[in-house]
Amino acid sequence: MIFSSKPNGDNVGKRLFILYVSITLLFYCAAMLYMVKNHYVAIEKKIDNHISDYKTMNSIVETLVQKIGSISYQIATDYDTNEWAQYNDNNNLDYYTLYKIQRRFISIINSDPEISSIYLYNRKTNKIFSTNFMISDLEAFPGKLVLTEYLQNKEKTAFSKSRVERQTDSGVNMIIPYVTTIPASGTEGGVLVVNINEKKLLTEIKNNSGGIILFDDKRNVLTYRNNEVLNVFENSKEEMLKNELTHNEILNTGYVKWNKQTYFFAVSNGKNKGVKIAYIVPYSEILSDIQYDNQTILYVALATIVLLILSIITFPYFKRMYSKPLVRYSQNLKDNIDDLRETLISHILTGKVSSREEIINKTSEFTIDLVDREYLIIVFQVNDYYKNLLNTQSEDRHTISRSILKAIKYMLMVDHIPFVVKTDLDKIAVLLTIASGKKPEKVILELKKTICYVQKEIQENFNLSVCAAVTEISNEIKQIPNLYAQAVKGLDYRVIYGRDSIIECKNFRLIEKDDYIYPLKEINHIADCIRKGNIDEIEKSLNKIFEHSIDNHLFSLDAMNAVYSNILYSIVKYLLELGYSINDVFQEDIFVMLYGYEMIQEKKAYILRACSQVLSYKKSMENNMDTIIMEKILLHINNHFDKNISLSNLAEEFHMNPSYLSSFIKKNLGFNFIDYVNDLRVEKSIICLKETELTVQEIAKVCGYDTVHSYIRNFKKNHDVTPAVFRTMYLKNKTTSAFR
Repeated sequence: MIFSSKPNGDNVGKRLFILYVSITLLFYCAAMLYMVKNHYVAIEKKIDNHISDYKTMNSIVETLVQKIGSISYQIATDYDTNEWAQYNDNNNLDYYTLYKIQRRFISIINSDPEISSIYLYNRKTNKIFSTNFMISDLEAFPGKLVLTEYLQNKEKTAFSKSRVERQTDSGVNMIIPYVTTIPASGTEGGVLVVNINEKKLLTEIKNNSGGIILFDDKRNVLTYRNNEVLNVFENSKEEMLKNELTHNEILNTGYVKWNKQTYFFAVSNGKNKGVKIAYIVPYSEILSDIQYDNQTILYVALATIVLLILSIITFPYFKRMYSKPLVRYSQNLKDNIDDLRETLISHILTGKVSSREEIINKTSEFTIDLVDREYLIIVFQVNDYYKNLLNTQSEDRHTISRSILKAIKYMLMVDHIPFVVKTDLDKIAVLLTIASGKKPEKVILELKKTICYVQKEIQENFNLSVCAAVTEISNEIKQIPNLYAQAVKGLDYRVIYGRDSIIECKNFRLIEKDDYIYPLKEINHIADCIRKGNIDEIEKSLNKIFEHSIDNHLFSLDAMNAVYSNILYSIVKYLLELGYSINDVFQEDIFVMLYGYEMIQEKKAYILRACSQVLSYKKSMENNMDTIIMEKILLHINNHFDKNISLSNLAEEFHMNPSYLSSFIKKNLGFNFIDYVNDLRVEKSIICLKETELTVQEIAKVCGYDTVHSYIRNFKKNHDVTPAVFRTMYLKNKTTSAFR
């Protein structure tokens, strides 16, 4: 029994009683302390609410800036807009082009309620084309001030402070102009002005209390919600923005004092290009909803003094082991919700979450709506990403990665709901949900235009080229992993279509290793052509292998590398058969060089270059051997010219066919064997005529002639005189030279 009359039972009962009282006092004390703490928690909660409101407003502004920038860029790169903006004939206006531009402007305004109007200014003709005022000269245009300021400042793009556009029945229409050049990459063309409706913008940026200030990079106020926050900002902006250039935080918060009042502020350090937002609220307003209970506070204070020792012992342990972990977990969950969503989307794409029920349950937990939609996958491959990482400082690598993700996300979110995740170090996958009723061909066409903008943006900002693979559209949620695998497979075709290509994967299918038909016949044919030295046939066979893989949609980069490696093995085998050294022919590792090329055309060109190099080396080696043999033949003739030498004797001496030997001598000397022997004998006879007293008959015999008549005939053929006349002329000239 727990409560017993025995001393041991009494001790147990006392201990249980003490434990019960301790727990009761602990909860009681915790409740009292919680009431005291509630005041400060309420303040922090209200501040968190204001910060949350600010983040929402900042996100709206950031999205608007991205949208306006994207719209302006699309207008600035439009052919008709560029044509009119640089039109220099002031007397003949192209009204058809203006009609097309007007339709485009009206379409943009109707689809984006934040845009009030659009101006297009031609510097050469000094004409302005406006959705509100049509065509007029700059001096006569009501909104000329924004263009005048822009032209004076000579900026490429800029936001301007809010101003009155026109007076309507409902009141004054205020606008915030965004000004940029036409064309987008130029500075001397036309000017485009996109006017944001200030009233709709401020209405969309909802906040519970306080006020907002929109300002540009030069800290000039663009628009504001009320005069009080404007005065606070103008008088305290140096203090609010003093850490703007030295800190890389997304959000700065704090307190400023002005006119004997304290204000809480939140301001972004601005990844928004051109527009930033400041949020200011009086501190008194934060405290206004918090109720004070003096009696409760006094009671809590007395209870705290009585239970001080007990609370010191128990409350810190409770705080450490229960409350803080929960708060930390909740905060971590709140801070990392976006990362958790990205991880879930990544698991869906890669097939770790694959069944329909599992996908629906998981996405509903993270408030992601993917049910009953059409799906499309885009996978971006960033080329040379690893090499770029090596050349980038470690602190900038994460920033570049996040910036590329944002660039892709904001470009695609104009027309779709994108889920952008990084599935690999150099791959970014985008899961798009497509609105039902749209034609797939039109969706793909629009996406390809947007992807072109993304590629250009990444190239200009990060000097990186990007290849994109676009899948077909599916209405089955469980097909998402297959679509992703299809897109990754499609990226293999990058080596065919180019490093910055956009690859449509609708005709591709995933292949197994056994699906690829190895072109053994063509490889053997190439090996025969190498032996025959037929480069044209080798190139035809390479093209045939490549086209067969593409036409049958069985392309595999690994398989193509294996084919090219086998061809290189055929080259090596041929060199070994000829007895040549591979290092003497190439001076490089041909297999490493082959795998070093990324594009298929580069690999094919290297194979052809290697074949040509082998044939050239073989030809040079054969020419060298011909030279050696020819030197031996000439040496033999020079040593035996005075004997009865013939072509058949010479062929027998060198173990050659007489006909081949005759052709060989003619090829290397330029004349036939008989002519060479006769010329050699004649030249040898001249030495005898000059230096000896032998008769012509004796000289003919010494030089290998059968008859003197044959000798005289050949001598006269070469020197136009007989040997006797030649000797007489030589002796006469010699005597005359000596006399002189």
